[in-house]
Amino acid sequence: MRTKPFLLVQKQASDPVPDGAYPARLVAVRQFGNAYGPRLGFEFELLDGDRAGDLVVASAAPTPSPKGRLAELLRGLLGREPSEHELADPAQTAGMRCRVLIRTESNKSGRTYSNVAAVFR
Repeated sequence: MRTKPFLLVQKQASDPVPDGAYPARLVAVRQFGNAYGPRLGFEFELLDGDRAGDLVVASAAPTPSPKGRLAELLRGLLGREPSEHELADPAQTAGMRCRVLIRTESNKSGRTYSNVAAVFR
């Protein structure tokens, strides 16, 4: 898998992106780890409006299951079922344009963040 180490730099991290659907471009797919283990971060740049240039991230476990979050993200991005090759190397989809559905959520410590709830064409 051709991924880079994950480092999230959000241009306007101080305030969450308002809920809604936004045109976006997948900038990168990066590996990182958290409390859930190894993850892939799909980094999207918002393209229009007041939040153009902001970065939002969707994460998934790097498992090739057709029912997993990775397959769900790729299905939305591609507009079709991902191939085995695309599941094994999702970084090849970098540069693709799509729409992202943003939902504001809070984590257990109360920090508010912009969650990429869905990706679609």
